[in-house]
Amino acid sequence: MANKTGKDAFISYYSNFFDWARNENQIDKVLGKKNKPIILVTPNKKEELIKLWQQESLTLKELGYFPNAFYWPSNMPLGEKLPGFDKGLFYLMNESSLLPVIALAPKANDLILDACAAPGGKTLATCSLGGSCKIIANDRSAKRVSRMQALINSMHLKNVKVIRRSAEIIFKTHPNLFDKVLLDAPCSSEKHVWQNKNELVKWSESKIKRNAQNQYMLISSLALTLKPGGRLIYSTCALTPEENELVVERILNKKEYLLKVVSLGTPPFPLSKAEFKGPTLEKSVTQATWRVLPSEESELDPMFVAMFERI
Repeated sequence: MANKTGKDAFISYYSNFFDWARNENQIDKVLGKKNKPIILVTPNKKEELIKLWQQESLTLKELGYFPNAFYWPSNMPLGEKLPGFDKGLFYLMNESSLLPVIALAPKANDLILDACAAPGGKTLATCSLGGSCKIIANDRSAKRVSRMQALINSMHLKNVKVIRRSAEIIFKTHPNLFDKVLLDAPCSSEKHVWQNKNELVKWSESKIKRNAQNQYMLISSLALTLKPGGRLIYSTCALTPEENELVVERILNKKEYLLKVVSLGTPPFPLSKAEFKGPTLEKSVTQATWRVLPSEESELDPMFVAMFERI
C-alpha cells in the first residue's frame, strides 16, 4: 500500500483519534490557534524586568508554582514585542513546556544532561528551578547548537556547557554519569506541522513509526548515561499514543532489567486533558504519566511526560 502524504492524509489519520480532526476548519481552531506563551525570566534579571514593565504600565502576574515566570500581560496584545526581549531578559515558551522540567525536579547538586536541548528553553527553565545544578545541553545540529549557545550566552548561564553529539551515542563517552536526563524527544509535533505548509505537504504516517522507533532507541541508550537510581524524563509534543504511551509500554516490556516507570503524581496545574480515541493503554502507564491535549478553549500546547528510573 502506498504511503499517503499531505494534508488529506493528515486529516484522515488524526480523525481516528480526535473528533475535532474530522475536518480542516475544526483542526485549524485547535492546532492553528496561537496560544499565549509564558515569560520565563533570566534568573538574575527578574528585578530589572519588573522595573521595566512597571515603567511601561504592563500587568505582572507570576505563575506562582514556578520561579522567575510570568503570564503574558493581560494589557498587551498577543504577538506584540514585549519590553526587555532584545536585552535577553526573558524567553517565551508555552506553559506546557514547563511540565518536563517540573518532573525533572532539578536540585542544586545535580549533574543533568539535556539530551536534545535546542533551542534551549527547557535548559533555561532547568536553571531557574535547579539553581546551581550543572547542565550539559546537547543537540546534534550545528545550526541549532549555535543558536542555543547564543541564547545561553545572552542569558549569562554559567552552569551550562553546550556540546554537539548524536544523543544515542552519548553513553559511550558519558556512561553512568548523570543524576538526571531530560529527553525532550524529536517527535511529530503536529501543531507545528499544521501551521507550516512545507511540513504539512511532507507529512506521512510512516514518519510516526520512524519517530517511535527513534524515541525507543534514545530512551534505551540514554538510560546508560544515568547513575543507578538516576532518572530520565521523557517528553514529546506529539498527539497520538504511538510516540507516547506505547513507547513507554515498549520500554517496560523490552528493557525491564534497565528501567522502571515512576509515577509523576499530581501536576502543578490542571492539564485541561481532552479525550481521544485509540488503542487500549496500560493503566500503569496512563496513571503514572502527564498528558496534555489541545482544545479550542485551552492555552496549553500538546505535551506528554513520563519518568523512568534506572534500576
